[in-house]
Amino acid sequence: MNSVHLTAIAVAALLSENFILVSCMGIGTKLEAFRAPREARRTGFSVLLTMVLTVFLSWLADNMILRHYGWEHLRLMTFTLISLGSVALLRLSFHTFLPGMAHRLDDSLSSMSTNCSALGAALLSSIRGYELDQALAFALFGGLGVMICLLCF
Repeated sequence: MNSVHLTAIAVAALLSENFILVSCMGIGTKLEAFRAPREARRTGFSVLLTMVLTVFLSWLADNMILRHYGWEHLRLMTFTLISLGSVALLRLSFHTFLPGMAHRLDDSLSSMSTNCSALGAALLSSIRGYELDQALAFALFGGLGVMICLLCF
């Protein structure tokens, strides 16, 4: 895949397929993210990390296990479990390696367990048949779009 296709996916994820404004996917239950710029940045960063990690792990599961064995019907359940596991993995990683940051991001990361955007990005990447680089670009720029929405509203 060339850079033009990756750029098109990135721009589409950032602007025309914005997960909050266009796709109406939520950001979780953290309403303080819309009231304070600091909370908006923390929640946006948490969404971004969760989306990228969920899409990466979901892509691996989909392409290496589900499609290989013909288990596509288990995709939604698998991606949901991966999304929850991604949040747990991020929280554990932050608590282990960056305890100061973990304290500041803990509330934001805990609300990511109800995040529709991370699961939506994984499902859309799978349905569209994105390669790994395309899926990661879609998740990264989709997460940036969510972060921009949080900071603007």
